[in-house]
Amino acid sequence: MKGEACLGSGCPDYDRCYITRMKQSAAASDLIVVNHHLFFADLALKDFSFGEVLPRYDAVIFDEAHLLEEVATQYFGVSISSYRVEDFLRDTEREVRFSQPQEKGYLDQCARILAKSNRFFQFFRRGEERYRLTRAFFSREAVTAGHDLLQSLDLLRQQIHAAQVKSNGFSHLAERIELFSADLQLFLTANESTPFVFWGESRRVGVFLHASPLDVSALLRQKLFEQEIPIVLTSATLSSGMQSRGVLQYAPTVTGLSIL
Repeated sequence: MKGEACLGSGCPDYDRCYITRMKQSAAASDLIVVNHHLFFADLALKDFSFGEVLPRYDAVIFDEAHLLEEVATQYFGVSISSYRVEDFLRDTEREVRFSQPQEKGYLDQCARILAKSNRFFQFFRRGEERYRLTRAFFSREAVTAGHDLLQSLDLLRQQIHAAQVKSNGFSHLAERIELFSADLQLFLTANESTPFVFWGESRRVGVFLHASPLDVSALLRQKLFEQEIPIVLTSATLSSGMQSRGVLQYAPTVTGLSIL
């Protein structure tokens, strides 16, 4: 989740960022056209306090609405990976190099985290394929390796909070540790009553672990349909007893159009 690395308005390149310009263009438009993936990615970003992609909207029209469940399942799930840890460590090392004065001990702790991460994810490698994560994957040794990784991450988080020199970059890194740790905990504490299906992927040298919700209906109600805005679902294949494609009569004065 590269959105974790975004500092928002605290970034020195904020005004020049193409994402900032895209958001400003969208905010000045009366009508915004996005695909399902971008819409639900925006909902997920709001959930994790990483800002937002889309401006506030007054109504939503979903075309091909029969795809919502599949896309929502993807974006309301949880994923961790060895790449995510390595990406975080690269950002930490870059922050250390540019910090003044340079923080001591961070790079040594980063090396420990990388070693613990490699050990943990190695328990889940099964070649370049997708596979369901059964209870057999979560052996005592694998869970212990996961807790060792959690402990190493927490030590770095404590170092960041104890540092005399504070910066937005380091504070954001501490937040990323907390988020990753919470996601990792989901996998380490999963049992038969956990409402997720767990699956993994091996891609070259990377290992990805995913948890997809079994039922997204409650999440869709909470995050979308219970909001106080009109929502229209249209599709030629909706199985809700509709005899024909839904049509919305909506014709505001459009002064801007954004297609993201």
